Amino acid sequence: NSPEHRLHQINNAGVMDDWEIAFSIQTGRPYDFEKYIHSMLSEVRTRGDREFFDIPVGEAIELINESSHKFK
Repeated sequence: NSPEHRLHQINNAGVMDDWEIAFSIQTGRPYDFEKYIHSMLSEVRTRGDREFFDIPVGEAIELINESSHKFK
């Protein structure tokens, strides 16, 4: 899905506040990349059953940029 499509899904799924896109990146292996990033953020995950993380946006973007070359 495009970032805009995914944002629309999230904002219509009963979240408390509407989300905004802060950053997006294209990769050749999106599923593997997402799985990797989630594992890197496991210690700041707010709930085990949700994709919410307690990390400043800038730090998340930095991690994504530093890791993206592994999943081209």
